Amino acid sequence: MVVLKILGVSLGSFAVSWVGAYLMLKRAHMGAPMDVPSGRSSHTRSTVRGGGVGLALAVCLALLALGLRAQGVPRGDIGLFAIATVIIAAIGLWADYRDPPASYRLFLQLGAAGLVMGAGMQLQVLKLPWSHNVALYWAAVPLTLFWITAVTNLSNFIDGADGLATSVSIVYSSGIAAAAFATGHPYEGIVAFVVIAGCLGFLWFNFPPAKLFMGDVGSLTLGFVFAVLAIRLATLGEHPVPLTFFLILYSSFLFDTTYTIVYRATRGEKFWQAHRTHLYERLLLVGWSHLRVTLFYVGLSLVSLVLAFGYLRAGPVARTVIAGCQLLVCIGHVTFVKLLEKSEFILFRPWRRGLSTDFIARPRRPQPNPMEPQMNADEHRLSPDQSPSIASPRVALDDGLQDPDGLRTEAAERNNVAKTTILHACSTDYIARPRRPQPNPMEPQMNADEHRLSPDPSPSIASPRVALDDG
Repeated sequence: MVVLKILGVSLGSFAVSWVGAYLMLKRAHMGAPMDVPSGRSSHTRSTVRGGGVGLALAVCLALLALGLRAQGVPRGDIGLFAIATVIIAAIGLWADYRDPPASYRLFLQLGAAGLVMGAGMQLQVLKLPWSHNVALYWAAVPLTLFWITAVTNLSNFIDGADGLATSVSIVYSSGIAAAAFATGHPYEGIVAFVVIAGCLGFLWFNFPPAKLFMGDVGSLTLGFVFAVLAIRLATLGEHPVPLTFFLILYSSFLFDTTYTIVYRATRGEKFWQAHRTHLYERLLLVGWSHLRVTLFYVGLSLVSLVLAFGYLRAGPVARTVIAGCQLLVCIGHVTFVKLLEKSEFILFRPWRRGLSTDFIARPRRPQPNPMEPQMNADEHRLSPDQSPSIASPRVALDDGLQDPDGLRTEAAERNNVAKTTILHACSTDYIARPRRPQPNPMEPQMNADEHRLSPDPSPSIASPRVALDDG
């Protein structure tokens, strides 16, 4: 009976997600939001975004159905979970169409997280690998708010390559479903199957090369559902799942986005603005295709899935070892990207103000040669009144080329004349500029108003040449 219910819900979720994506694709020229390529985009043609609206609708409908008829009675906690998910999906759809300020979106996300916490879903204890449960007390509320908003937004950051967010979400949901049914959380397992089916329906259009982008409406919804399902599995039931299980399971996108934020923040950059410094984007910059990047991250997610289930069934010592293995996987991830970029810095560059994070080599500005005559910065040519003391050293060196008898050879003389002419006549302006004639103090001055000689010059200001000729 449970299998038939899961199968029916999954087929319905697949259909709703597929139809929603198809209708959004057909509205490409009728007001649908378009993602236009820019300098920070990883695609080269305009593509419709917001295709995850069908996926978000399928998840919201499934949660509402579970909240109303869970074992024949309403479930208030699942109902509030459904309402909060609707709010997150509405925020994402608003962002796809209008791009509201980040402060508005964060405020509404905190409100949705407050609804979930009002239903009793809070992180009360933390189970560390090497110790017993640690009670959070007053830190439960801020830590829960931070977890929900962080996972929601970090999941949105990973949606930057064709099929990437959708594919890794299928792996995460598979792990959640298996852990939920293994620990006695059937409703969370059903929600995970709904997410799997919805992602498969959308992947039909999002598989590389993508015809449709998920947009914030899909990625924010997935992140919010993953965050809340982790809290429910960690706090409800007789066999709670430790939160570390989800940290390992989600590590492929949590590490990528967290590392990028720290990388940019340590350099004084605005990490909340659009950029192309995520690890998966850097793989695209070195020449990897979208399909190759997606398959690489699916492989990382599968490795994390295996380690997460090993952590779930291991003892305290083995759990510490598994957590360390996952940390090594993350370090290997960034090291692999650095090696592909042929970077000399494996984890972080030394901090310097103004250091750029562009990974495309830039030509270095040529340094001036101290043995060459300096150019005039204003006219980009040799100064016209350059003194012989700063003449080219090449001329001075060539002047010393003498034959054994002490006489300059004809070849050396021609060489000196040619080099002197080139050095003093060379200019970076390849078209010669006429030089303004300088006034001759021995010539009569022109009248500035009439531009001619005065008709009755007095003998006192007569031309010096006339005076000389009279003598």
